[in-house]
Amino acid sequence: MKKFRKFFMLELPRARFMSMLGLALVLLMSACAKGGGGDVPEQDSGAFLPDADVMPPAPSPNYPDADLSADWAENALSGPSLLVDRPLEVDGTGSVYIMGIYPQTGNPAIDEYYENCRDDLEQLGESYIEEAEEYGAAYHLEDDYIITLNAGGVFSVSRTREQLVGGARGGLDVFCETFQADSGKLLVLDDFFSVERDVYTARMLEYVYAEIDKNPERFWTDAKQISRELFPSLPFNITPNGISLVFPEYSISFGASGIITVDIPWGAIQEFFKLP
Repeated sequence: MKKFRKFFMLELPRARFMSMLGLALVLLMSACAKGGGGDVPEQDSGAFLPDADVMPPAPSPNYPDADLSADWAENALSGPSLLVDRPLEVDGTGSVYIMGIYPQTGNPAIDEYYENCRDDLEQLGESYIEEAEEYGAAYHLEDDYIITLNAGGVFSVSRTREQLVGGARGGLDVFCETFQADSGKLLVLDDFFSVERDVYTARMLEYVYAEIDKNPERFWTDAKQISRELFPSLPFNITPNGISLVFPEYSISFGASGIITVDIPWGAIQEFFKLP
């Protein structure tokens, strides 16, 4: 009986103390696991690219300089431009005028591509004839282009199409084509890289995000997410300095911002880049 009384007087308080100490340790370890300094967003280990909406402001990328085009052989792709410059026949007071200029290279596949572009312009102009007659409006459609690179077996072209109605500035569309000079094959971004798409996309998006963060008020609030979703179909050009990503009007910013171009220098992608 004395031993039983001694257990309740001495051993039971000690057991209670040890139990409370163990509970305190469990609670402390749980708090540490949750990050006592603040909430840590969960990360999906299977996703290579982070969610753009929760990323902090992107610093300006800084990669070593490189000139990958220095030793590229020059091309002989050249020829007279393909030109269409004429009014379309419209009855009444309205008018439709089309003007287009397109590259001709001597490569049958490339030249046929731009002959089709000329035909598309004419068809678009003809589709406005009825509207011009009904409203007495003046339509002016104009296609123009610049060659951004003609070297290293690569022929890259940037084209714009401006549509004017009644003399006011209308929409401005942008088209980019990059061809393999010898075969005339139309190339995509994947053709220029030796790594998986996610790898080079993440590197390029560093420059896009940094550009957005320079003037965030110029862009849509979800511009980063949109730019990420546009890959790999985003228009692009190859230039002597790198790769230019072209964002059409209204894609990631207000119309007043126009067409936005983000240049990715060779130094940023030299470890991934390959000529087709």
